[in-house]
Amino acid sequence: MENEGHYFITYGFFFPRDYASICFWLHCHENDFEGMRVTIKKPSSIVRVEGLAHNSKSEVINPSTVEISIEKEGHGIHPLALRKPDEKFRRYAKSDYELKPLKELWDKRNSSLFTGQFKFKGKTYPANFGGKKWILFGLGAAKPPWSWEVWTSELLKGQWYLDPLNSSNEKYIKQMTVEN
Repeated sequence: MENEGHYFITYGFFFPRDYASICFWLHCHENDFEGMRVTIKKPSSIVRVEGLAHNSKSEVINPSTVEISIEKEGHGIHPLALRKPDEKFRRYAKSDYELKPLKELWDKRNSSLFTGQFKFKGKTYPANFGGKKWILFGLGAAKPPWSWEVWTSELLKGQWYLDPLNSSNEKYIKQMTVEN
């Protein structure tokens, strides 16, 4: 997304399985989709790196670099400045993943790939990936980025992704909405 002064670049990391060494319901599950966002002040100054880990946000303001660590088992995303690699967290390099545009996923939002719905600012969005709701160890329906929640804030469901300006008076130049 973009406004006159900033770019808001969101990354989603999909993991087919979220298992730990010791599993109990809701802790271990199929399908996990965690994410992060980089906010860039135009033309090219990084002003914020945010990570989402289990519906909680962590952020670094004016970071010197965009680096993250990801939990080896739970897949929570954290700015590297806040969570250094150790036995539970791994630093990821470009060779560890393949980037695909989130637009590919967005363009499928009205397909059978998704189930359930929620409303944000009067518009309806799909809430979860389809599949079994309950599986062996817990929930199996990951949320797409537009359905992410930040439980440790006053943000509404979907707002972190769909409205990174947090309803300020600034206007978007490019934004993903139901219409596009």
